[in-house]
Amino acid sequence: MTIPSFKILKKNAAERVAAAENEKKIVLIYAVSIALLALIVTAVNYLLELQIGETGGLSNMGLRTVLSTFQSVIPIIQNFIAMCLNVGFLAAMLRISRRQYASEKTLKLGFDRFWVLLRASLFQGCMYMMAGMAASWLAVLVYMLTPLSNSLQQLLEPMVSDPSFDVAALETMTLSDEVIFSMIPLFILFGILYLAFMIPISYNLRMVNYIIIDKPGMGAMLAIGQSRAIMRGHRMRLFKLDLSLWWWYAISVFSSFLAYGDMLLISAGITLPWSESVSYFLFYILYLVVQFSACWFFRSRVEVVYAQVYDALKPREKQEGVVLGNIFQM
Repeated sequence: MTIPSFKILKKNAAERVAAAENEKKIVLIYAVSIALLALIVTAVNYLLELQIGETGGLSNMGLRTVLSTFQSVIPIIQNFIAMCLNVGFLAAMLRISRRQYASEKTLKLGFDRFWVLLRASLFQGCMYMMAGMAASWLAVLVYMLTPLSNSLQQLLEPMVSDPSFDVAALETMTLSDEVIFSMIPLFILFGILYLAFMIPISYNLRMVNYIIIDKPGMGAMLAIGQSRAIMRGHRMRLFKLDLSLWWWYAISVFSSFLAYGDMLLISAGITLPWSESVSYFLFYILYLVVQFSACWFFRSRVEVVYAQVYDALKPREKQEGVVLGNIFQM
């Protein structure tokens, strides 16, 4: 089992997407659903911000708490819905990769497997959190035991050596620009270590969603374990495939910058001839347009490429994975 030639993968993906009967309909429904979901959540969040700003005073404290709680819950709900839609889209592309029939009903698969997806996401989140904690601990240890922390120690030494200085005040002390600048090596070190921990973990988990799609009866932990087994010895090859699709990830990064275009312009000292609210929604709509265009023109082929990788690496069985539970879900 090995990942085939990238050229063959991309050629096969283009041919299978072109031959798929309902591919454009599936992409349209998926892209519009994701865009509408994001737009609705953004509008609701904006309205909640306005309402929270108008509810001042002690008498409205309870209302502000309710609104703030609801505001914090909305992105979580959005992420869950987007997760299910994304898995449904991957299921459709997996069927197209196998030259099987797929329709818009395939997009519901993620909701059918919601609890397994939720458990898998929580387990993966715990793994990333543990990687972050390990990277943070190691970065602080290296930073404090090496000359990298000399500039910070020189700044703090006069305060700590002062008999009237309360060490507990360090927790509430506002960091000056000099202190933040002296801690830049710590931030860089943490970033490097976190990537060193996170990248292998993320590649080990790349096949989890495909396994959940392909194996309806498999639990979250088994899917994670099988993904690790599948990816053993193939992470570098898949990394090179990702690099060959750099343009797809560049589009994603560009669209992300568009989403924060209003803040980027303000930080650059550029003002637009309209209100901040108009700028916010304008750039967010531009972000959604770019995301929709990328999904419409390119995403199917990219996902079919990765679906072929899964089929090439998964253990051989007597029967192909069913992808969907029965014919009525196709």
